[in-house]
Amino acid sequence: MGESLAASGLVFAALHLLGFPPLQPGITAAIAMATSPDRRAAGGPGRARRAEVAGRAFTLVALNSLVASVIVTMLTASVHYEVKLDLDTAVLHPLYLFAGSLALGGALAALARGIAGLVERSPELHFTLLAGFVVAAVGLAQAGKLSVILSLLAFGLFARNGAAATTCSPWTWAAPRGCSTWCSS
Repeated sequence: MGESLAASGLVFAALHLLGFPPLQPGITAAIAMATSPDRRAAGGPGRARRAEVAGRAFTLVALNSLVASVIVTMLTASVHYEVKLDLDTAVLHPLYLFAGSLALGGALAALARGIAGLVERSPELHFTLLAGFVVAAVGLAQAGKLSVILSLLAFGLFARNGAAATTCSPWTWAAPRGCSTWCSS
C-alpha cells in the first residue's frame, strides 16, 4: 500500500509541476494508485507460498482500487464546486455515490454469502451464483445511478473478507483443508 501511495504522490507532483490544474493530476494519481500493485507481492519460494502471495496481491489491488475510487469520488465534489453548484449538491452527490455503492456491495455480499451457505457446495453452482450476483450488482448500481466499479469492488471485498471468511465457507479463496470452494479444482 505504501508503494502505491508513493507512486500516486509522484504522479500527482509531476503533473502539478507541469502546470495542470489540481483536479487532473488528482484523478490521474488515483488511477496510478489503482494500477500499482505492491512489488513485494511478486516473489516468494514454493508453490503454496506463491498462491498465498497471489491471493494477497489480488486483495491489495482491490483495496488500491477501492481507495482510488474514494479519491475520485471526493474529487467529484471539487468539480461540483468549480461549476458553481450549491453546497448541498457538491457534498451530497459524492456522498451518495460512495455510501450507496458501498452499501449495495455490502448488502449483495451478505446475501450471496447467506445463499452460498444454504445451497449445495458444487463449484458450478457457486460460480453461477457469483456470476448472477455480479450481474445483479451492475444492474442495481446502474438503476440507482451509483458507481458500478465501486459497487463491484465493495461486493468483492465484502464477499471475500466478510464476517464468515474465517469459517469453512464456499466463498473463501484459501479455504482450510476439507472445505470445498467455488474456485477449487
